[in-house]
Amino acid sequence: MRFLTCLLALAAVLLPMRALAFDAARAPGYGSPDMYRPNVDRLIVHSPGSTGPVDDMNVTLPDSGAIARSLRNRWLDEVDVTDFGAKCDGGSDDTAAINKGISALKHRVRGGILNFPPRACIVSGLLEVQASNVEFAGKGRLATAIIANFPAGDVVRFGSNAPGTQYSNFTIRDMTLAASVPRTSGAWINDYNGVNLLVRNVKLQGGVDGILVDNKSGSLGQTAARIENVIAENMTGECYSFGKYSTSPALFANEIYVLNSVAAHCGTGLAIYSLSGGYIEGLSIYKSTNNGIVVQPTSAHLGVQGVWFNKTLADSSAANGWYVGGTGKIAEVKITASQASSSGAHGLTIEPGTKLDSLLLTDFQSTFNGHHGARIGGGTNVTVRGGEFYYNGNGAGGVGVAVENNVKGFSITGINSGLGGWAKLNITDLIKQGKPMKQTHCVYLAGPANNNYIVRDNMCMGNTSGGSQIFDGGMGTNKSVGGNIAY
Repeated sequence: MRFLTCLLALAAVLLPMRALAFDAARAPGYGSPDMYRPNVDRLIVHSPGSTGPVDDMNVTLPDSGAIARSLRNRWLDEVDVTDFGAKCDGGSDDTAAINKGISALKHRVRGGILNFPPRACIVSGLLEVQASNVEFAGKGRLATAIIANFPAGDVVRFGSNAPGTQYSNFTIRDMTLAASVPRTSGAWINDYNGVNLLVRNVKLQGGVDGILVDNKSGSLGQTAARIENVIAENMTGECYSFGKYSTSPALFANEIYVLNSVAAHCGTGLAIYSLSGGYIEGLSIYKSTNNGIVVQPTSAHLGVQGVWFNKTLADSSAANGWYVGGTGKIAEVKITASQASSSGAHGLTIEPGTKLDSLLLTDFQSTFNGHHGARIGGGTNVTVRGGEFYYNGNGAGGVGVAVENNVKGFSITGINSGLGGWAKLNITDLIKQGKPMKQTHCVYLAGPANNNYIVRDNMCMGNTSGGSQIFDGGMGTNKSVGGNIAY
């Protein structure tokens, strides 16, 4: 009771009191901020500058550019090739200066960014990056160029094959690599046992090979690369190549991405030899002089496993759009929503004797090719599901999908094959040009040793063989052929 009485008495005293509040009239105006009112109407800066109202002040720090660069480099470790003597005037040799910049970043804890100006830098020899966390940064494909004036050997090489040595995280972006003399060997960018390569917004012009990615060491981490928005053109070799020199005991090249890129007028647009985990999407390969896309491991490679092509176009002036072959192991290849068009030979071929197990070809478009739309000469667990195979056989004659003798374990379902698409809409003009319909069959199974297969629910239209437009020469007893429509 006594405690309650005390509380009531204290409340009676406090309630009549005026609440404490900020009183602007009592706040004095001091020459520096205080708890009542910050007063910073005038400042004196102990540096060349001005004294007066803050709104009108214009302070110039001594050597402000150097200070700004110093502050930036503390965070980004960013330098310019011009800091090391590169002129990048389109005439002077900048090789030594660029390599000095690479060496300087190598000795920094974090590596860093080597900036190239919006001009042409001439190099007469290899730019070798034996360092981690190094980025070549240009100002755009139409602004910055590295021009090679030597004919043979790699231009930019990342990584090392020294025992127990491996570097990681190299980037090259926003520039063009071109040559001022004819090149006879070497790659523009060679990922030589490095880990995590990024090539973005780069144009590669002329030469032999474009981008090579390899993992030559069996004891260190696996190579990974991402190639995005790259244009590679007019090369005599392979524009993009993965695992060519990754022979035993090397591991797979691993986690390879090629996105929204181009290979035009190359010997081979894309070649895969040793790779596990490949994702190729939005790649356009135009008028290769050899095969457009090659999956061709040898017995010296670990092989190819788990590669997915999506929205990828391949054609070849004289050879095949897509080529699957070699003596090495190939498994779990997926080709979706992709295309082969106007190739001199087959749109897609799987060579006899290929050690292939599991290839899925779905929603594939194969048109105007010189021979077959798709040729299955080997492998097992090959699935062709959906897609269009129109107006093939323009050269030596051909069919929509051809399966050669002694192939077992395949499925061809739900395709459209014959006279359709652009060819049907323009058949009169094609005939006037001397290009009549030559695709003889919708599906052709050579037999007699074909077995364990399904050929069902396909649409066959206008093939020159007439009748069912499907030839089934397989004599195996475990097959399902039916539900096909011809007209």
